[in-house]
Amino acid sequence: MDESLADYQHLFKFIIIGDEAVGKTCLLLQFTDKRRVGFVFLSSADLAEDLGHTLVAWQSVARALGSFGSELSAAAAAAQRSMPVAQANAPQASFKRIDDLGGGLYLCGAAALENRAELERLGIRSILNCATNDLYNRSYTGGEPLREKLQGYKVQVFEADDVEEGCRNVPEEQQMTNLWEEGSKFIDASLQNGECVAIHCAQGVSRSSSTCIAYLMMKERMSLESAFRRVFQAREYIRPNPGFWQQLRDLEVKLGGAHVPPSNDAAGLAMARLDEELASKKSAAAAGWL
Repeated sequence: MDESLADYQHLFKFIIIGDEAVGKTCLLLQFTDKRRVGFVFLSSADLAEDLGHTLVAWQSVARALGSFGSELSAAAAAAQRSMPVAQANAPQASFKRIDDLGGGLYLCGAAALENRAELERLGIRSILNCATNDLYNRSYTGGEPLREKLQGYKVQVFEADDVEEGCRNVPEEQQMTNLWEEGSKFIDASLQNGECVAIHCAQGVSRSSSTCIAYLMMKERMSLESAFRRVFQAREYIRPNPGFWQQLRDLEVKLGGAHVPPSNDAAGLAMARLDEELASKKSAAAAGWL
């Protein structure tokens, strides 16, 4: 398709805003046609994955909207370049980071696993892939695929897609609870053998962060708020998608936890935003907009 952005003005509008809750520049994509009314905040550092949360897959959106997709990417890049110096110098999402959650648990994206020397330094010998096996078919730094670089490590793979599934009233459904339980057994076995565990997905934002939170709730009997706060403090740009967040809320109830209103600090604001996104998603689904 060779339509320009102007051809879609009757359907969409987008603006660049500052997301005060996490201190990052975000892209607000707002649906303005009669069939869908809603919005989603997109972190410019993870534009593709967040679009995947909301619109199934970035590639599908780009194909469906033609040049609109590339213009969204260009707008996000322009926003990053125009950020104030203070904000530009603030900690940013780096998908090559390996963040320490304590107790032998580490959270990262797939690209971080390229750094075998760092894995060795941290004592990581087990890897829980909360995404799909095909992440290992590519190289993130050039050369041989990641699969070859992980020879000798103990690896378990969820084969889970990062879409807005598990959210009540939404047609798609992929339950994560069983995967979280299987992953928890793998983590426990690794820790008992003295092996630290790297828990990852594509970017270390949604699937793997949700798994870390669930593990802390199930195995360390932490409340959802405490578990989220622990992971958030280590990796400040985590963002479980609404479906996963619903399942974490369900797990909270199953474990007998009480829903506590989020506090007014950065972690609390992030949780409040996840609750708001979930509520908006449910309302849109109930109204037939999704």
